[in-house]
Amino acid sequence: MKGLPFLVQYYTDSTAFLSNMGLACFATIRE
Repeated sequence: MKGLPFLVQYYTDSTAFLSNMGLACFATIRE
């Protein structure tokens, strides 16, 4: 499976991005 590493990398990046966005929103709401 040649595309598997790419999918894993994409999934990891998107998950990290969503986590950062969520934390940013949470921090903004708490202020």
